[in-house]
Amino acid sequence: MKKSRQDMIVMLIFMILSAITYLVFIPSQIKLSSDTGFTNRTFPQFTMIVIFIASSAGFLEAFFRYQKAKRTDSSQTGAGAFDFRSDLLPICGFLVILAYALLFHFGSMQWRGYGFIVATIVFIPVFLLLVRCKNWKFYVAAYAFAAIMYLIFRFILNVPFR
Repeated sequence: MKKSRQDMIVMLIFMILSAITYLVFIPSQIKLSSDTGFTNRTFPQFTMIVIFIASSAGFLEAFFRYQKAKRTDSSQTGAGAFDFRSDLLPICGFLVILAYALLFHFGSMQWRGYGFIVATIVFIPVFLLLVRCKNWKFYVAAYAFAAIMYLIFRFILNVPFR
């Protein structure tokens, strides 16, 4: 039952994130380059639609699993006990990711193209500490991955960061 409840929270977070990305971040970050049927927003918007649909299906599946487990485990004591670490961790993770997206967005406007760098430098240790990661190799790997993504998008794909 606990796993189903966690799955519902995670799927709800993905639904909210994909909706916010579709409605706020894609229109504000990707300026339209043409009026044709396929634009530079088509693939990101399609991706967010797919994520929203998959998350909705996952949410419904977890909801029905939760209802079934609730009916069968109703006689078990402590079934509704609240565990801070396992119940609020997905919500805290969502808030950290949302803060990253907002810092990226507003930082890009404030620091003219350096919002990604500033947001990523702040985000990686905060998120890894949230999930209690103590292995320094994961921090190095995350920063290396972010640096490689920046170089690919900036210099190979020529994606301008505002």
